[in-house]
Amino acid sequence: EEEEGEEDVYDTPDAREIAALEACEDIEEAVGGLARRKLRCDAVLAGLVRWDNCARAAEFLRAWEESEPQFGCDLELCFEAVPRIKLKSQAEMAKAGAIVGLTFPEADEEYIQTYAGEWDPDEIGEREKQAFMEALEGASMGTANDDA
Repeated sequence: EEEEGEEDVYDTPDAREIAALEACEDIEEAVGGLARRKLRCDAVLAGLVRWDNCARAAEFLRAWEESEPQFGCDLELCFEAVPRIKLKSQAEMAKAGAIVGLTFPEADEEYIQTYAGEWDPDEIGEREKQAFMEALEGASMGTANDDA
C-alpha cells in the first residue's frame, strides 16, 4: 500500500506547528490550543522530536494523549509512527526513543520488543533501532543505560 510521492511526515505543517510549540510556557495550554484538531500520532511525534528538551516533549505527549484526541498517541501508535516519520539519524531515533520512554515509563518490555520487531529493517536500520531502544529503556528506567 505504498504510495508514490508520499509526503515526508517529518516536515509537514502539522509537525512544524508542534515543533514551534516548544516555546510555549504552559504545556496544558499548548495542548488545549490543539483540542479537536485531527492530528495524527506521527505528526505529533515528528514535531516533538525537534524539541530540545525530551522531558518537556514527553510531558506534551502525555497531556496530548490524556486530552483524548480524535487520533490517539498510545505506545503502539508511537511505535507505528516511528517508521513513517523517517528519522534520518541515530541521534533523532534516540530522541524519539527517549520521548516515548519518558511518556510511557510503565511500558511492558514484551510489548516494546513486539512493536519494534514489526519495523521493516529496510526502513529502520539495526543501529537506528538500537539507538531508539536504548534511549527508551534508559528513559523509562530514569537512568542512562551504561551497561548496554
